[in-house]
Amino acid sequence: MEMQAFGLLLTQLSALTAHQCAQVQACLGLEAPQPPVGRLLDQAAQPQLCCPRCHATRWYRHGRESGLQRYRCRASFRWRHRFLALPRTDRAPLLHGIAEADEMFLLESQKGSRHLTRPARRRGGKAHWRGISHEQVCILVARDRNGRTLDYVTGRGPLTKTSLHRCLRPALDPDILLV
Repeated sequence: MEMQAFGLLLTQLSALTAHQCAQVQACLGLEAPQPPVGRLLDQAAQPQLCCPRCHATRWYRHGRESGLQRYRCRASFRWRHRFLALPRTDRAPLLHGIAEADEMFLLESQKGSRHLTRPARRRGGKAHWRGISHEQVCILVARDRNGRTLDYVTGRGPLTKTSLHRCLRPALDPDILLV
């Protein structure tokens, strides 16, 4: 056999399956060796990776930590929305005694929205107009001296008398002192 043909035969041997390797060894009169333990473990049915909390099998790779691959569950992503919805269930029905109210303004966040109504901002960004404008969302917070707190998103722009009545009127006791 020529050296070139022999070299070609050697390169083709590496592409043989395990069954084909066993057939070649039988033709050569060699006893088939037992496969290594690692190959047996690879061939065994490996359990599907799953989330330890919800046991879902939908996951994606999420970086590395100390040389180990990290994974994140796609099915239990809803925990974020559950945490955000929890404060709404723990609201005081009415404020009593002396209560204080104040508003604050934040740039509107459209995080997670598939259809932005403005160009994307990086790292918070700045408003185009100084002062209170339609770019900002008004958040009204009221708290009484007993520690009960209520908060409302009144909408874009400055706080109006109608939005103040709509939010606070049903939440205030009739004999309350509002500061």
